[in-house]
Amino acid sequence: MNTIKKNVISFVLVMALVLTSVTVMPVSGATNVTTISNLKFAKNDDGSCTITWNKLDGGSYNIYKASSRFAKYEKVGTSSDSSYNDKDYNGEYYKVSFVKDGKEYTLSNPTSYEIETFGYNTAIFEDTDNTTEVQKYIDNVYKTTEAGQFISDRYAMMFAPGTYSDNLNVNVGFYTQVAGMGISPKDTTLGNITCKAEWMKGKKYDGSVNYNALCNFWRSVENLTTTNQTTMWAVSQATSMRRMNIKGNLNLHHEGGYASGGFLADSKIAGRKYTYKDRKTGKDVVAEAGVAGGSQQQWLSRNVEMNKWDGSVWNYVFVGCEVKPLLGTNAEVKNGPDGEWPYLAYTKVTKTPEVQEKPFLTVDKNGEYRVFVPELRKDATGVSWDGDEIKGETISLDKFYVAKPGDTAAKINAEIKDGKNLILTPGIYEISEPITITNENTVVLGLGYATLKPTKGNQCMTIADVKGVKVAGVLFDAGRNKSSTLLTVGTEKNTNDNSDNPICLIDTFYRVGGADSTPGKTTNCVVINSNNVIGDNFWIWRADHGAGVAWDKNTADTGVIFNGDNITTYGLMVEHFQKYQTVWNGNGGKCYMYQSELPYDITSQSVWNAPGTYGYADYKVNSNVTSHEGYGIGIYSCYQKAQCYLKSAVECPNTANVKFTNVCTYSLVGNGGIDYAINKAGYGVYGSGNMCKVLSYVNGKAQLDKTYEKARKGIYENHIQISGDFDYDSNMQRVYTKTYTGKNITPKVVVTVDGLKLRNGVDYTVKYTNNKNIGNGKITITGINAYRESTTFTLKIRPAKAKVAKKKITKKKATLKLSKVLGATGYEVSYSTKSNFKKKNTVTKKTKKLKVTVKRTKKMPKGYIRVRAYKKVGKKYYYGKYSKKIRVK
Repeated sequence: MNTIKKNVISFVLVMALVLTSVTVMPVSGATNVTTISNLKFAKNDDGSCTITWNKLDGGSYNIYKASSRFAKYEKVGTSSDSSYNDKDYNGEYYKVSFVKDGKEYTLSNPTSYEIETFGYNTAIFEDTDNTTEVQKYIDNVYKTTEAGQFISDRYAMMFAPGTYSDNLNVNVGFYTQVAGMGISPKDTTLGNITCKAEWMKGKKYDGSVNYNALCNFWRSVENLTTTNQTTMWAVSQATSMRRMNIKGNLNLHHEGGYASGGFLADSKIAGRKYTYKDRKTGKDVVAEAGVAGGSQQQWLSRNVEMNKWDGSVWNYVFVGCEVKPLLGTNAEVKNGPDGEWPYLAYTKVTKTPEVQEKPFLTVDKNGEYRVFVPELRKDATGVSWDGDEIKGETISLDKFYVAKPGDTAAKINAEIKDGKNLILTPGIYEISEPITITNENTVVLGLGYATLKPTKGNQCMTIADVKGVKVAGVLFDAGRNKSSTLLTVGTEKNTNDNSDNPICLIDTFYRVGGADSTPGKTTNCVVINSNNVIGDNFWIWRADHGAGVAWDKNTADTGVIFNGDNITTYGLMVEHFQKYQTVWNGNGGKCYMYQSELPYDITSQSVWNAPGTYGYADYKVNSNVTSHEGYGIGIYSCYQKAQCYLKSAVECPNTANVKFTNVCTYSLVGNGGIDYAINKAGYGVYGSGNMCKVLSYVNGKAQLDKTYEKARKGIYENHIQISGDFDYDSNMQRVYTKTYTGKNITPKVVVTVDGLKLRNGVDYTVKYTNNKNIGNGKITITGINAYRESTTFTLKIRPAKAKVAKKKITKKKATLKLSKVLGATGYEVSYSTKSNFKKKNTVTKKTKKLKVTVKRTKKMPKGYIRVRAYKKVGKKYYYGKYSKKIRVK
């Protein structure tokens, strides 16, 4: 950097001494090579610097330097050797060209203290840079990252304090962090930050264009002021917008395309006024634009100051926010937008109980790099940075080990053990043992979505039960050899009180599968044993798409297990794990905004049943927990491989201090669904687009939204099938007749609504009345849970069909021996001259005997005989079916 004299951290001094003493060998076989490679920088004790590179065959070298990485490079010297010492070093960047036979070849990539320290993929911009060159670099990165959902590239774009061109537009793609480097976002101003959703553009269900942001993961922007009229930030999970000062309005979607975010914290959105013409009156109307949630399915806003919020889909949570309109005089400051559940999906919490804002890398006017750790805040509203004093701790860079991809965990752990904090520069760190944090107040700061990936079934990181550890900006990615856990915090069953200096996990993200054809595997992603931990923005994801993804490939039981007490999370998003998504075993847990999808790829119900029930609860508060609070809990089903059901989205003990506010369940597609929202409260959601909302739940009592009855579907006669023959009564209702057996008669009932076969005891009940004895009973089907209405059918129970065991017919009489019919009082015998047994031609008599004699007379010398059993109940007779007709010739 120009006008900068840097203090050199110890490891760079050592590197400088080593480099100046090494004889650089020519590149093997380099006769025709003209490209400078392996360019290195080292700062010397006397304030000069030395740059070195691989020696080329024959020729010399021109040396260029610039005040900043993207400023104009001027020639400052030549060298016949593969090194150059600059005694006038003042924080500049260097490039080298090869000259041979009078021809100068292409300039090398740059080197500098910054590149040597933070890696080539950390670009530190200055306001003296050439805007065209800066824009070119940003655009080239975006070409790589725009659609690079599972690429290995990682980038950090850091803007030193200053004012940049309003025309500068930073498009933010995958695995890209964009950040200002001042203490306040006001220190760094640029034109516009944009996250678009063009790469997955498609069609909506109605045929309109869908700028689909559902997979816009893993990107962040922080600590900047933007001057553009409208900022677009169309993102989903594993993204972060924090510590931003947005002068215009903010759109969280791309022209209404689908989106599934997201996280916004410690930021100001000024909004803007605009004028439009009223269609009816033709007059100009002044309005204001603020934050447009648009199509975002869910969102957490924490400690955000804004003029307005528009939009409501499934689950928006506002914690410690301040909303003050631009229009109107003496406008009241509110804790969120107007509107309440269930009509608008707004959960509003006035104060943030306790929060640690994310540490970040800074540089001052003297070029000193430090990490700023904001002060822990309690009962906070609004932003942390808008005042005369921004409270926090500044830590010099020489207190950090700055790691680069290729560093081993053993090397990193040695530095941490020696008392260093840790910066992980952009890239993927394949490690064969966990990074181990054992010292209090250790800061681990990832830049550019630095990624930890285990190679031997080990964990990525373990944190001892020590106070004040802060881990921020790290992606934990499961390796091909199954790990037990990716991150463990603290030791089991400890009783340490860390409330005065909690462990904090900030912008930490976890992934199982998707990036590699050889799938990642783990048993759990995160296990937190310590007490008083704060989690600020989690996405814990078992991949539902990408490479190596299937039920038996990227296996993982549980997303996160909270064993410690008094753990608080803001923005907890956990998806697709094969058992429980989230388990709370400790007391005093608080969750502000939860988003989860159940696994898509369950192969059958039988592989997905927790002990004693069906399905695995998504959010499980263990039965021994006595206190817990959840605010804005959203859980969705989208079973794509099999028809599956989950009994309860949330399982929790029924006790006075376990409380939930605003819980929703939603069924995205029609393969099964969720029966209850919490325990056995709330109605089921099935099919596509069904939602249940529970406004509150405590101690077994639930308050449901007023649209409950409208949401329930009716069960009517045409939905019901009952086994057996039936006739219709005079009202055209079905009447079922069954044979008396001496036992309860329960015909099989099948209910189907909208093509979905419903479940007895879950979706409806069946009640049988008077279904044992001969007479008339009832079958009543009543909708429950997500279904309503009741339908009753008549059930007739009658004696069995009579049978003639033996018969003897003579000229004078017919003698019949009847088989005994169970439950019958007697038998009715009919003798008719006609086979149709019309009354005028028929003689009928009753008998209680099994032997029946019918005399043949002159009037009825021949004809037909039939018999039926009967049961007399009071004065009423109930008849069975007639026997076969016997012909008397």
